[in-house]
Amino acid sequence: MPGDDPEDERAGGPPPDPSDRVWVHPSEMTAFVARDRPASGRRARWAALAVGVGVVAAVAVVALAVNLGDSARSVRPAAHSTVVQRIASAVAPSVVAIRLTRGDQTGRASGVCVQPGQVVTSAHALEGVSAISVVTADGHVLPATEVGRDPVSDLALLAVDEASTRPAKLGESAELSVGQQVIGVASSASGQRWVDVGEIASFNRAFVWSQGVAVPGLLETDVTASEEHSGGALVDSQGAVVGILVVPPDASTAGFSLPIDQAREVSAQLLAGGRARHGWLGVLATDATDRAGGGAQVQGVVTGSPADRAGLAHGDVLVDFRIGNSTTAIASMPQLMAEIGRRKPGEKLELTLYREGGKRHVAVRLGDQMDAGSTTSAAAPGNAP
Repeated sequence: MPGDDPEDERAGGPPPDPSDRVWVHPSEMTAFVARDRPASGRRARWAALAVGVGVVAAVAVVALAVNLGDSARSVRPAAHSTVVQRIASAVAPSVVAIRLTRGDQTGRASGVCVQPGQVVTSAHALEGVSAISVVTADGHVLPATEVGRDPVSDLALLAVDEASTRPAKLGESAELSVGQQVIGVASSASGQRWVDVGEIASFNRAFVWSQGVAVPGLLETDVTASEEHSGGALVDSQGAVVGILVVPPDASTAGFSLPIDQAREVSAQLLAGGRARHGWLGVLATDATDRAGGGAQVQGVVTGSPADRAGLAHGDVLVDFRIGNSTTAIASMPQLMAEIGRRKPGEKLELTLYREGGKRHVAVRLGDQMDAGSTTSAAAPGNAP
């Protein structure tokens, strides 16, 4: 039948375009080159599909980038939470609950194991107690004895069974900086672990509470600890304890911590002799706000104090002190309190001060903070380094 034989292709008219056939003879390859006719439907469809795939791929890449960005934003809190949980879990075996007995009443605080058999907590929490016990993270209840307490730093040292406690990894608070993220880990009233995340806001803060007691040299953070968390751990991103939480009585929440460098020094003194010694100058002071570099402006001098013997007077602005070849600038009254409190009684230092517009240098030998007695708090609570 006509059309059934391949030879019929040659029988009537020109051959079909090679692109419309399922096979192409080599001699006809020129049919695909430099033609003025539009591409055939199939080729056009493939070209369109190729462009479409490119567009879809481009859109997919953009969408993927957007989705990845959204995913990154959405998983950050989860990842952040995972990191915090990991750090908190690592330090948790070293954070304990402190049970306190006062007559027929009980109280709670938190504590940190800093050495085998040694737990630090808040000194104010031990006021009036008749019995102390420590509850470890795994629920063991251990009897504890007080080694000593230091009201100046609000730190107390307890002795417990060495085999039942795990010392924490201690960091270096001198390496901390403002804005650095920190984690509070303590024991809650329910017996569960309490964790909060914050940042360091400032250094050398002093906290004064209703009893007229002042604790200088504190780290200030936005961690919202409450009284039962006092004595707990402030931890850095490496899981090292860099501070001991300080929440005074009558404070609903507080983000203060005693730097671990100071806590380490005080606990060593308590272990050695049952008490810690702090330098004392004997001035009542406020911030020198009208001076560009700040300073501590003397408002009063305690009679018989090292400051009195050195000739300090009302109105003097203390701006720095030198010990040997080291000079420490003083920008505020709390910093003066902290720096003097870190020194040992008997240390000699040279104060730089401004009096009536003139600069002076005054030598002074520090006294013992314990000698201050009630004199300083009666005049100006907490303002007398």
